[in-house]
Amino acid sequence: MKKEKAKQLLSKISATVIIIFLVVTGGFWAYSFFFSPAYINVFFYNKLVDKRLGTFMPCSELAVTPLQRKVKRFDANIDSAIKLLMEGKLTEAEMRHGFTSEFPNASFKYLGHFYDKDSVVLKFEDPKDFTSGGACREVRQEVRRHAAHWWSGCED
Repeated sequence: MKKEKAKQLLSKISATVIIIFLVVTGGFWAYSFFFSPAYINVFFYNKLVDKRLGTFMPCSELAVTPLQRKVKRFDANIDSAIKLLMEGKLTEAEMRHGFTSEFPNASFKYLGHFYDKDSVVLKFEDPKDFTSGGACREVRQEVRRHAAHWWSGCED
């Protein structure tokens, strides 16, 4: 009789330990998955890369290169990348390495994106024609690179 009770008690203790172990390890996994940061590429024009390319026309699309930015895991999407681009925040080191930005610009607004058949359309509001004029409009190239990075088959 005592042996049976001891076996039952040991069985209950083992089950409890296993459950606690699963809850604790599952909790750590869930925490690390849901709350760990993600890194996304934000594309900025780099004038030093453009010079090294030596192309006939300055402002090559190839000079729009990525910088990594840390975001919350569930903010790793095109909307976050465009918003980070439009903030135009560059560190001193990034600027020394040739990165530039025409942002921020209060009149130029990102309205979001939507799907249209087999493509994605990015919507902007540009009442003061921020994106037009001039031989070197990095804005268009930067936005295009973001779209191409997140979706294949991107066209203007």
